[in-house]
Amino acid sequence: MRSIGDGGEQERQLAQQYRLWQNALSIRWLVTSGLSGRIAADFDRDAVRMDVDDRQRH
Repeated sequence: MRSIGDGGEQERQLAQQYRLWQNALSIRWLVTSGLSGRIAADFDRDAVRMDVDDRQRH
């Protein structure tokens, strides 16, 4: 659930979690680690989009 004024905070938290997984997987599962990094980048872009959307609405 997203509260008014949250912007992209949820997405930033998810991006951080995926980066932690990326680092943990990087030695043994390089491809999976790379996918985790790309997912984190997607969440970063979504966070910026949500921040802009939140500013425009309020």
